[in-house]
Amino acid sequence: MNTLQRSGILVAISLVSALVGCDSLDLPYTDSMSAPPTTMQPVVAPAPREHRLELHLKPGDRFPLIKTVTQKLILKDQPGKLAARSVLELVMILQAEAVEENGRKLLSVKYERVKYQQSVGEHTFDFDSNKPQQGLPPEAAVYASMVGNGFQFWIGPDNRIEETVGFEQFAEKCLSAIPEEHRSAVLTRLAASSGDEFVANFIDDSIGLLPYHVNRAGKVVVGDSWTRERRLVNPIRVFMKEKFTLESVKGPVAEISVAGDISRSRVFGEAEQLVANANVEIQGGRSLGLCSIDTTTGLPIEAEIHRNMELRVTTPDGKSYDQLKEITTSIRSFPTQSAAIRTEESL
Repeated sequence: MNTLQRSGILVAISLVSALVGCDSLDLPYTDSMSAPPTTMQPVVAPAPREHRLELHLKPGDRFPLIKTVTQKLILKDQPGKLAARSVLELVMILQAEAVEENGRKLLSVKYERVKYQQSVGEHTFDFDSNKPQQGLPPEAAVYASMVGNGFQFWIGPDNRIEETVGFEQFAEKCLSAIPEEHRSAVLTRLAASSGDEFVANFIDDSIGLLPYHVNRAGKVVVGDSWTRERRLVNPIRVFMKEKFTLESVKGPVAEISVAGDISRSRVFGEAEQLVANANVEIQGGRSLGLCSIDTTTGLPIEAEIHRNMELRVTTPDGKSYDQLKEITTSIRSFPTQSAAIRTEESL
């Protein structure tokens, strides 16, 4: 055997020895038939945290509140041109007078300041109750009479207004300085801006946003939604269905979004006091907004609701024109000042 053949045999023997030697390595046991079974444990997501959003008031609680209603009337055949604009700002103090075991609450409202601005065509008017003026028109004189006066109202456990108390007496005081021939029109304006419907609107745009489920005691989780239907009468009849959604809860503040539809309807009356005895047809509309709620008291910290309506106004002579009405309602309250007010009065 020559040297080359002998070297080949040695290499072959070395390879065989190396392969055989693999049995001595500590390899993992791979017999799947004998290995103990393993199962994947499902990952269970934590249950969403429940939040209780309800009105918590004690008799004697007082808090200041500012409500501003801005209305714009735009002629659709003249885009961007305002036919009328008004801004009403009411500064008031709300106080809890009584809280019953069944959840009913008696609240009082007292008006501290009224500001009103109106522009109709080229005519403008500006009123501030903190700056007394002489020779006020009837619609402004009634606002001046509101300051220092007020009334009470009951709200139910569902955060809806049930009845007003003393509004008739309040209205009589406000109308006392108004000439008899103007009282009917002024009373309608007063009811829309400060009376039971105003209170209902204030409640629906703030406290009324709170969820109410008989079986859940106001408990909701982020992402929950609930709906409510509303009906407004003054200055024109409006029917709407709105959906509220709990968007977030961060510390003591809950954010609730508002989205809704305004139904078609028709009413015979005045359209923004521009045309008397006109037919006003609401051709539909939308509402959109956001409200911040103090989770400790259930009171609104800040809310802003936008409502747009398509209108068609037909005058007694048969002429018709389309309008776009924009209403922005903003509410600011100061729940943290409630305790401070009680403390100051007790000193």
